[in-house]
Amino acid sequence: MNLLSASSHPTMGDLHIAFPVILKILANALEEKGIQRQIARRMHEKLNGYWAELQLCCHASVMLDPNVKLSSFNDETVSTVRELIRNIYARYVDEEPSASTSVSGNGSGSRRYFKKRLNASLAGGSHARDVLEDYLSSAEEDCNALEFWKVRSTDARYSGLAQMARDHLVVQATSVPSERVFSLAKHTISPTRNRLSEENVRASICLKTWYEAGVIDGKEDK
Repeated sequence: MNLLSASSHPTMGDLHIAFPVILKILANALEEKGIQRQIARRMHEKLNGYWAELQLCCHASVMLDPNVKLSSFNDETVSTVRELIRNIYARYVDEEPSASTSVSGNGSGSRRYFKKRLNASLAGGSHARDVLEDYLSSAEEDCNALEFWKVRSTDARYSGLAQMARDHLVVQATSVPSERVFSLAKHTISPTRNRLSEENVRASICLKTWYEAGVIDGKEDK
């Protein structure tokens, strides 16, 4: 399934919209006869166990995915989940700028300090909570969740919500990404290349990942 493949970088929201559909298809397959029914039954039991756990966690990660928002929750739980995200968001809105940021020093450091205080003041109060309600009430979008919040992170109105999204969307929906790192390391450290230092192994894996993601183009700077 392309949506949940590793190359698509699935989110918790993707799992929330895919699992019920997959379970429904498998439930219909239980009406079949022979080996198909046996396979469907075992798959349904396995995935249903995962889904029972999945429904109870990472609600903020699901709601902060602009492709999903509240659409994956039933009417019985949506109000509870709304209250949950309001409480989490309140901590971001009310959070004071870091005390470690000093006014003294060069102009650049001072500018960052005052800009942070200004953004915090603009994000405070009922206006900031209206931003959350506007986001939850608006229609779902077909987009890249990280790009969606990256664009809004420069807007003072969305600074708290964007920070919240950055903290919660980091939750991996599957274990595939970490498993791929181990597979990649296996090919990097081979029987004929087994004396690489820890730093060189890390650098090789990072370079390969950055190249595949288009962060670097592999051409030498002139």
